[in-house]
Amino acid sequence: MTIAGIVCVAVVGPVYGWARAAPIGAICLAAATYSYFVARQNSAMGGLARGKLDEREQLLRWQAWSFSAHLTFAASAVGALVAAMLS
Repeated sequence: MTIAGIVCVAVVGPVYGWARAAPIGAICLAAATYSYFVARQNSAMGGLARGKLDEREQLLRWQAWSFSAHLTFAASAVGALVAAMLS
């Protein structure tokens, strides 16, 4: 997050002016600091920020991934059928 902020400031600063780049850098720095302190907590949110999930959270992640995969497949099937009917 900090690296992304530095890149954004490096791109926006020379093009649009450093006055417009300063808020972007401040927001990215604040978000990175907040994420760091959340990750240090021993909670579900801290585990999610650290990338270390327990079994229940991992199951929820896999169920959400499976649902989105099924939804994407159904949408592509409907899109293919519509494209075949219109051509």
